[in-house]
Amino acid sequence: MRVKGPRTLPPLPALAEVRVSDSNRAPLLDRTMAFSLSGQSPAAAPVYSAPGSPAISIADLVGNLSFYDSDEENSSPQASSSRTATSRPRDAKAPAKSPQDCVICTDPIRGSQIRAPCGHYYDATCLGELFRGASVDESLFPPRCCNQQFVVQEVRRFLGEKLYQSFQTKALEFGTANRVYCHQPSCSAFLGAATPTPVAFYCTECHTNTCGQCKQNSHGSRPCETERDREVLALAEQEGWRRCPGCSHLVELAHGCYHMTCRCRKQFCYLCGADWKTCGCPQWEENRLLNAAAVRVERQNPRAANPLNVDFGRLVREEAERLRTNHDCQHQYWRYRSGGGRCESCSFMLPMYLFRCAGCQMLACNRCRRNRL
Repeated sequence: MRVKGPRTLPPLPALAEVRVSDSNRAPLLDRTMAFSLSGQSPAAAPVYSAPGSPAISIADLVGNLSFYDSDEENSSPQASSSRTATSRPRDAKAPAKSPQDCVICTDPIRGSQIRAPCGHYYDATCLGELFRGASVDESLFPPRCCNQQFVVQEVRRFLGEKLYQSFQTKALEFGTANRVYCHQPSCSAFLGAATPTPVAFYCTECHTNTCGQCKQNSHGSRPCETERDREVLALAEQEGWRRCPGCSHLVELAHGCYHMTCRCRKQFCYLCGADWKTCGCPQWEENRLLNAAAVRVERQNPRAANPLNVDFGRLVREEAERLRTNHDCQHQYWRYRSGGGRCESCSFMLPMYLFRCAGCQMLACNRCRRNRL
């Protein structure tokens, strides 16, 4: 038995010499290359082809291949076989995106993904709860996220007709500045806007009449009795309360500056009642300023409030100086804080976590920082 050495193959023809447009030379060169690789003579080797099908050249095979970029934006992260990759059409649609997380409950949204004006996403349940809450709690009205209001007509189909009609009724009430409610404490239905003269408002709920001027039991054309109002105002003056010029509700300043924002969203000066930044009243009273500074220091570092801590007074004074120049916090930046606590806006007790305002150190729940503050 003789062992043959390696066969020397003839050099391959240069690819540059093959012109794709030359339909006669390309198949001939392909055939010659195949014969050379097999060690056969081009004249002796038979040519096999399927009956009725033309011969396929290497150039034809290369022309039928499909090429894909590995860094396509919508490419799937899962690996696929070469057969699947070759047969996959180039213009195939990108796979469906993963569901967004609801900004309120933080769960993946399985149904409709409702985008708020600020860019956050809500599921239908949390959006409905927001509109339901805004129909009861005026501090949530108008429904908003990150201080940007929802367009009611754009989200109407996610609310349901019953909730939508209920919200529209409350929107009419909350949009009225000086309101008249039924004088019966057990009813207190909204009746309309106050009038400058005695006008009887009929309540369809309890079937009584209320005066549109004094907001007490209707008394016909007789002048209104204001003795009760004088008593209430005297008590308010004694306690240091002020009446909102927008909705006439009484408000109390616990701590902070004299810039008041009522639940009706009216902003006014606590000292004189004028619209904010239209008067010459001072913005702070020194004792209230120090109290507000102490609250902020304690929010930021509860241990610093220890009476034995000699640095507490220094920290309060430093914070008070910062408040003199930058006291009106807009609550733009929040930090996650693990551990439970009471929300300083809605007073609910949260067991797991709260958010701390980076400016005033206020602690608030997720719903309040998004929808109320």
